[in-house]
Order: sequence, then C-alpha cells, then structure tokens
Amino acid sequence: MPAKIPYALSSLRYDAPAHADDSGRREDVFAAIHRLPSRLSQIVLLKYYGQDGRPWTLRKIGRYYGISAERARQLLQSAHLQLRCQLEPPTPS
Repeated sequence: MPAKIPYALSSLRYDAPAHADDSGRREDVFAAIHRLPSRLSQIVLLKYYGQDGRPWTLRKIGRYYGISAERARQLLQSAHLQLRCQLEPPTPS
C-alpha cells in the first residue's frame, strides 16, 4: 500500500458525483465516502475523480496499490455496498 495519498485525493472537498443531484445529497455522499475505511474511500475517489479530474481505471488503481485489477474491482464493489447501506433509509420492520 502506498505511503502517500495522491494530491487529487487530498484536495477534494464536498463535490460528490454528478448524479447526486441536490447539494445536500452531494454532501451526504461525500461524507459517506469519507466514513469508509481509508483504503476503500481512496479507491472510490480514484475511480470516480482520479487526478486532474480524470478517473483512474481499475488496472491503474491495482498497479498503484500493488493488487490486481480484479481485486480493485472487488474492493470497489465492497465500497459501493457499504455506501448504499449508509445512504439508503432503513426499511420499516
């Protein structure tokens, strides 16, 4: 695992993916990303923001972390599931 977070990750602020329409939801999404374990939040940010606004491929993320592209995909999927659990309202019992 790299010791230094790419500059693009350290400079991001409340700016969630474009499909999160209203600004309150954008902040919720961004806050949820930052509640993930560090490695997962970094993978999400690299995948959707990358550096200089250019998203990274799973292969590039894998090379950065010293893992396969398939493992990067699995970690991204895990992050998506955790984000969904954080952002979806609980269902009534």
